Amino acid sequence: AANECHCGNNYDYDMYGSEPDECTLGCHDNHWETCGGELRLQIYSVCPIGKYKGAGEAVIDGKPNCESQCHCHELPCFYFNGTCTDGCARGWRGDVCNER
Repeated sequence: AANECHCGNNYDYDMYGSEPDECTLGCHDNHWETCGGELRLQIYSVCPIGKYKGAGEAVIDGKPNCESQCHCHELPCFYFNGTCTDGCARGWRGDVCNER
């Protein structure tokens, strides 16, 4: 399991790409969640819960682009594509839990 946590204040994640299939190490205190991988960090939330990256640039006017909505059960959706790791909230469906 991974025992490091890295933080930053930059929102230029698109510059480095996203490879969620390469984030396979379990978190040190929560093995149900992944915590990055070999030379990979996993970012769980850039946007407020219920929002994820909208169309266009990842950063607009110095702030993260959080224009799209998701309706996950409890956890935040994945920033790049809006998928929910814990399924959709009641009454929502679809790949990003944005369909009634």
